[in-house]
Amino acid sequence: MRTISLAMILLLGCGDKSTDPDSGASPEDADADTDTDTDTDTDTDTDTDTDTDTDADADADDTGDPPPPTIFDHLGGEVGVSGFLDIFIAKVVADPEIGWFFNDTGTDHFQAQLYDLICMSTGGPCEYDGLIGDTAMPSTMEVAHADMGITTDQFNFMAVDFIEAMNDAGIDNNAPGIPMPPVIPGDMLYAGFIATKSIIVTDACTTLAPCEVPFNQLGGYPKIDQMLTAFLIRVGEDPLINARFADSDLVRLQGLLQAQLCEASGGYCSYTGLSMVEAHAGMCISADEFTAMAGDLTGAMDDVGVAYTAPDFSGGLAADALVLGLLGMAPEIVEDPEGDGCELDTEVDTADTPDGGSVPGGVPTR
Repeated sequence: MRTISLAMILLLGCGDKSTDPDSGASPEDADADTDTDTDTDTDTDTDTDTDTDTDADADADDTGDPPPPTIFDHLGGEVGVSGFLDIFIAKVVADPEIGWFFNDTGTDHFQAQLYDLICMSTGGPCEYDGLIGDTAMPSTMEVAHADMGITTDQFNFMAVDFIEAMNDAGIDNNAPGIPMPPVIPGDMLYAGFIATKSIIVTDACTTLAPCEVPFNQLGGYPKIDQMLTAFLIRVGEDPLINARFADSDLVRLQGLLQAQLCEASGGYCSYTGLSMVEAHAGMCISADEFTAMAGDLTGAMDDVGVAYTAPDFSGGLAADALVLGLLGMAPEIVEDPEGDGCELDTEVDTADTPDGGSVPGGVPTR
């Protein structure tokens, strides 16, 4: 994609107001015409001049200059904008702060919608109606982001990815400190992106507007991921329960726990694993083991700085609700409340267990 200079845009913005260069007219010619007209028959000159001028005007209309290139053209047209979006989407997906938004949905629809929006707003041959709406009927863009709980910080991370993608694609820009009104195409492109902030951000999480979504109160996806990493480390060091995790796929387990906690706290995630009853059936988990696991979770919260209210989790914090939710699962997980053992079927076929890898006494990979 070519780099777009300020000079090019200034040229585009200035129409040619000079006399038609094909006419060859000059001040001297004008004087000559005046003198000639004075000396010759007035009627003849009038007829001749009128016919000639009319024909010239008609010719100009028929062979007029093409319209100036649009901003879309200067961004490289379809190839240029698509190339920029390929770079931008790749950065977003790789961004640990926001890439998880697309874990369940992928990016194809997002990229197609963004292409149409950029194409239409920069004068390209596209249509996008996602911004049309009012109080009674919200816009498609507003509806699409209503349940995502996007924060100001998350939008800003995406803005950084947007700027880096413009730079990598060779789109000249002054972002983030663009002049207003923006002049060069890169600044116009970035200004259009920033203009969507009021629609996309639904959980600001600022000093004046604290997070409303518990998931965001916890610190979002990265913080929960840190917490689960610390949790599994503690579990691995816990002599009461670590044997149950000896043969587990901990990476997959962490991913499923991440989705489960995200969904449970109102985040934009979908847990697709087994129910707690199905996942732990036949494992003969005791009440003491369950209590140890809950203790490892609160210890992990301490490790990464997630606040909760000890000892009864009654402070109304997001982490309190998370722990209380876990404790509420005890009847679905604990099969040996008294710790005196269970009667288990020792002939369990692992092919019939979750992922073919869970047996009594082990931990399900779910």
